[in-house]
Amino acid sequence: MARGKSKPGRSARRGTARSAKRKTSKFSAMGAGLGRLNPRSRDSLFPPRLVVPALVAAVTVALGMAALRIDLIRTRYEIGMNYSAEKNLNREIAGLTARMRKLRDPLRLTQRAKALGFVPPQQVIDLPVQVNADGSTSAAFQFARNAENELNQP
Repeated sequence: MARGKSKPGRSARRGTARSAKRKTSKFSAMGAGLGRLNPRSRDSLFPPRLVVPALVAAVTVALGMAALRIDLIRTRYEIGMNYSAEKNLNREIAGLTARMRKLRDPLRLTQRAKALGFVPPQQVIDLPVQVNADGSTSAAFQFARNAENELNQP
């Protein structure tokens, strides 16, 4: 009987030993993979001499990306402000154009001239054209008499 009792104990022990072997075999593969990530081991995926430069490079890239993002946000803000300023300037240009057209209105200019005492000329004096020695006239006279420039006066 003692033997009978010991047999079930041994089989129970064997079962636990087998399950322990199974557990270690499952975890040994995972442990080997994790062991490669250990920077202190010789078979490491990341050699110790490259860890610090890699971290420095990663931090530098992260800071560069943050600076770029901040610059993009600042640029978007400035573009929005410029659109607002453009709208205000367009309103001001429209107002100034309307004022200029009002000031150049011929009816208004006629009324203003009468109020200031301007009258049509009593007599028109026509000055003779001065001809140069080579037979040409001055550039100002040619410009004034040119039919093309009648509509495009300065």
